[in-house]
Amino acid sequence: MKTSLEVYFSPNISAKLRESYAIKSMEQLISLTQRASILSALAKEIGMNYDVFEAIIAEARRTLGVIEHSGRKYPLGALFPSDKD
Repeated sequence: MKTSLEVYFSPNISAKLRESYAIKSMEQLISLTQRASILSALAKEIGMNYDVFEAIIAEARRTLGVIEHSGRKYPLGALFPSDKD
């Protein structure tokens, strides 16, 4: 189940995230903001104080239990089974 942006943000901020970035859920936002540079740029773009935005994202991570991405393109391994049979 996806968590609505309105649980953590005002309707105005939620609308900006949806319209400007096509972000529809907190899980999607957390996934996109795992790098600090993206987090600060996004906070500035939507008109929020960076520290407040960072605190909201941190609280959402704790509450939702979102797993940190390893940074690998395919963190779970290869897309296709091996031909080594």
